Amino acid sequence: MPQSDADSLTVEGVGVEAPNAGASGLDAGGLDASRLGAGGLDAGGPDVGGLDAGRLDAGGFDPGRSDASGLAPGRRDASGLDAGELNAGRLDAGGLDAGRLVPGRGDASGLDADALNVEGLDCRWVDGVLWLTLDRPRVRNAMTITMRRGLITAMRAADADAATRLVVLTGTDPAFSAGIDLKEALGNGAGSPRGARTDPAAVVRAARTPVLGVINGLRFTGALELALSCSFLIASEHASFADTHAAIGLPPGWGMSALLPRAVGVRLARQMMLTGERIDATRALTAGLVNEVLPHDRLLDRARELADLIRLAHPDAVAGTLELLADGEGTSLAHALALESRAKLRWRSDVIDVARRFTSRTRAQGTRNNDRECTG
Repeated sequence: MPQSDADSLTVEGVGVEAPNAGASGLDAGGLDASRLGAGGLDAGGPDVGGLDAGRLDAGGFDPGRSDASGLAPGRRDASGLDAGELNAGRLDAGGLDAGRLVPGRGDASGLDADALNVEGLDCRWVDGVLWLTLDRPRVRNAMTITMRRGLITAMRAADADAATRLVVLTGTDPAFSAGIDLKEALGNGAGSPRGARTDPAAVVRAARTPVLGVINGLRFTGALELALSCSFLIASEHASFADTHAAIGLPPGWGMSALLPRAVGVRLARQMMLTGERIDATRALTAGLVNEVLPHDRLLDRARELADLIRLAHPDAVAGTLELLADGEGTSLAHALALESRAKLRWRSDVIDVARRFTSRTRAQGTRNNDRECTG
């Protein structure tokens, strides 16, 4: 870098001598330390970024002019947003203008679901919800390597898309899924092909987007592990559940030994895993494996109702709640409470948005109650 002209840099309170200049051409010893902050900023003038160090707090914001989010009304922050031009009452935590959004979609884009379709996996994106349907009914929706990879791609796409608020995972009647396609996975006796160990359940568990499992029929082994990885489950009266790993001579590999006992208790998990016996929807409900059991023809309607409620909730609050539950599961009560306290301290609420959501939800609940009374 060319050496600076020391004379041209001399200002009141700052002395610069060329013989003592450092590599940058500035005399580090000639600066007025009384006017410098800890970062070497001149409190009386701008630093390299043009910020007045004398008016900055520890976070780099002007405490006299900034609101709780750190933006100074009428001034631009580092991202170039003018806080004075934003309608704070219409912004969610992600900075989206809710007044300009398509209702129920989160933003105006959404996923290109057609691009996610693969053989055996149907993907549809409707009003902020990505519907994933295992679609090989002739073999009870047994999951091929292509389908499992497709599930992973779709889940990652949903997590990366701000408009996608929920994933619904189901199967084409009459089954949810019989598990992995064993003929393919075992290579017809010639050895497992590449990708045979592909595990979509781990990606479902790691997702920040909630995943609703809609169990329309039987689900066995790997499909049971996949369903157990969902955020929660609703089931048709026709649903049944079984783990046949031990029965056919395979170890669980997608989380069965950890997830099933947590869902139904250790004793029932032992019975299911050692015997391979099915349990029906009623027993699954009693054991806590599923949240609700519905008449088969009401199952998808109920899924849509739940989807509507989840997609209208605050997206960051939904993601944070899922993360808290995942981090606190299996820990001590004290540790789980500490996690919640930390999350609460980090959260920044928009009181106008909270009031708007509360009013909207209260009105909607009143409408639903009136509809029930009129039809009841």
